[in-house]
Parts: sequence; C-alpha cells; structure tokens
Amino acid sequence: MHRLLNQHSFVIAALLLLGLVLGLMWWRRVRVRYRVGVTGGLAALLVGVMLWLRTGAGDVRTPDDLDRVLGRGRPVVLELYSDY
Repeated sequence: MHRLLNQHSFVIAALLLLGLVLGLMWWRRVRVRYRVGVTGGLAALLVGVMLWLRTGAGDVRTPDDLDRVLGRGRPVVLELYSDY
C-alpha cells in the first residue's frame, strides 16, 4: 500500500479533489453544464501542473558523463530517481 501511495500520490490526490468538487457541485445542485465545465477545467489544470512539474530526462547517463560534469569545477545538483 505504501508503494502505491508513494508512486501515485499526485494522481490519487487529483482524483480525490475532482470527486470532492463534483460532490459539492451535485450537493449544491449546480447545473450540469457548469459541472462539466468546472470539472473539465480543473482536470486540465491538474494535468498542466503535472506536466509542468516533471523533471524530464537527465543529462548524465553513464559514469563517464558524471565524471565529465564533476570535473568542470562548477557546483552540481545530483538528483537520483527510482521507480521503486
């Protein structure tokens, strides 16, 4: 369960937020047209945030690349990532 929450926490939080917003709009009897628009806009915003926060591919692929980057004499930020 911990791995599932760790790997997919943004998706789970986004789905909970969408469900909460839809539930509140249904409870307040908001028109269906507005529900679709607000939910679609919120979903598009969440997808945009997820794409904006992605780090992308790294520059260092091999140990030789790392040695080359470290040997330049400039500060280096090293980020390690694992799917598991």
